[in-house]
Amino acid sequence: MGMLAQILSAALGGWLMAGPGALSGPDIALINDRVVGPLVILIGLSAAHEIMRPLRWLNVLLGLWMLIAPWALGYSWTGMLNATAVGVLLIVLGSIRGPIRARHGGGWSALWKPLALIQGDISDGKQTT
Repeated sequence: MGMLAQILSAALGGWLMAGPGALSGPDIALINDRVVGPLVILIGLSAAHEIMRPLRWLNVLLGLWMLIAPWALGYSWTGMLNATAVGVLLIVLGSIRGPIRARHGGGWSALWKPLALIQGDISDGKQTT
């Protein structure tokens, strides 16, 4: 479900780029949606991969911005409804974690592990199994 949620987020980014032109609103709303839309697409497609899944939280932040933007930027009524719906959907979809199928690399903590722990038990210069 995690990958599908992020792909749906990317589709919402596409809607943000295309939709406001059809909804007609103030120019600032068009500019905002055309800036946020590509970011949502980039983050959604990147977060679709398991190793990059934590990026989904950036779409949650963009969703929060889409909830605030209509009041901060003076959207029209239809633009406000559109931005609110997209914002709520981005927050919901970005909150879906998805299954973890494998461990990838160990993250930053792998830098502090002794080399012997990474390679296996080493005694007398020979690796044992």
